[in-house]
Amino acid sequence: MQTTIAELSDEAVLSMILAKQADWRELLETLLQRHHRALLTRCYVYLRNRQDAEDASQETQLRVFRAIGQFRGDAGFKTWLFAIADRQCHDIARKRTRHMLSEQVTSLIEIHEESLCAGADSSEHKDLVDKLLTRLPRRERDILMLRFYVDLPFQGIADYLGLGLSATKMRLYRALELFGVMLKAERNA
Repeated sequence: MQTTIAELSDEAVLSMILAKQADWRELLETLLQRHHRALLTRCYVYLRNRQDAEDASQETQLRVFRAIGQFRGDAGFKTWLFAIADRQCHDIARKRTRHMLSEQVTSLIEIHEESLCAGADSSEHKDLVDKLLTRLPRRERDILMLRFYVDLPFQGIADYLGLGLSATKMRLYRALELFGVMLKAERNA
């Protein structure tokens, strides 16, 4: 009686894959298919978006195909697979956050530019920006003022505040995120 691939453990299939048997790609595909639902669920739980979860799952599988030769067996295959998936999800979430922050920056810049233009609405926009800025904690307000009113580049802000460049960027992103939340709440009020 011959054993089928479905009856073999992950470890047994992995040893065949790592031995680079003639059909190792099909074996790896079978192994990935075995864990597909769990992988997709893990990505969805992390990202809370079906399309992003599918993208992360697909990219994870591609990376596994490329890196299978580097699998050392320190952990189980599923653990290794999920570690790769977690990195993919983190990257997607970070890109999504950057996109949201860039939208908030755009809103802040538009309001700031509109407040500088002459017109009936300019005082309303300026008042809104001023109102939101005064509600921000001082640290967040200061960094936004340095960036958008004084128009300092990141390195100039870092030097002025005595921070590293990455700490400055992180502080600015957090301030923008808080400003965006406040702006959205104000517009929805």
